[in-house]
Amino acid sequence: MLRARIIGVVLMVILAGVNIAVAAIQQNVVFYNDVVVTSDERYDSVTVYDRPPETTTIDFYGQAEYLAMYDSSTLHLYYGSKIEGSGVENKLYNSSTVDVYEGAMIGLGSDTGMDMYDSSRLNIYGGRVGLFFGAHDSSMVNLYDGYLESIMGLADSSTLNVYTGYAAGWMDNFYVAPTATVNIYGYGFEYTPHGRWMPPIGGVGEGWWFSKLTGYGFDGDPITIWGLPDPRTHDNINLIPEPTTFLLLALGGLGLFRIRGRDY
Repeated sequence: MLRARIIGVVLMVILAGVNIAVAAIQQNVVFYNDVVVTSDERYDSVTVYDRPPETTTIDFYGQAEYLAMYDSSTLHLYYGSKIEGSGVENKLYNSSTVDVYEGAMIGLGSDTGMDMYDSSRLNIYGGRVGLFFGAHDSSMVNLYDGYLESIMGLADSSTLNVYTGYAAGWMDNFYVAPTATVNIYGYGFEYTPHGRWMPPIGGVGEGWWFSKLTGYGFDGDPITIWGLPDPRTHDNINLIPEPTTFLLLALGGLGLFRIRGRDY
């Protein structure tokens, strides 16, 4: 009898633990108000809206499998946070914003991707964003530091601004629409169309070259971009020199103007 009671207690503890674990994964959570999501919180999906005229800001330290942002809401992904499911597309709509800080991850090591629409914004201050399906409409991606990987493309009037960090296309190449814009800020840029050779996959078809662009941001940290179309043949891909270079060019222009002025 005592043995049976002990076994019963053990089973109750195990079942209670299972219930706690299941309860910890919240399903289809929708946020309308500001909230801090702690590191021990787990979600199946997270959807964020505003409650006009108030806007919603989420400080996120937990984990979720799927993310959808609407209105002018903002999500801060802090150290240890993770948005990573299986076979899902995280979506940013309207004028929503996601800020990714060091130690945060979206879709790393999985088939979790991200799409952006309607003037939404993705700011990467550190951490990693993997499998970036694309930016559409007038959405904007700002890479201040960290990693933006597996970029499939920039469509419509979208913009990618790179200040420092690492970016790579899907299979190390990505599409930039003629109406989209890429701005890369820094100095010491070097572009080679033959940065790396990809042999035929499975021995079928032909291989191809990956382009590579390197340089340094204004703070001296390195910039590396794989798969970028050639800036020399694409007017919408801009290599923008550091401010001191701008100043030297401006002073040089003034000097030329004054020299030419003396000839008249």
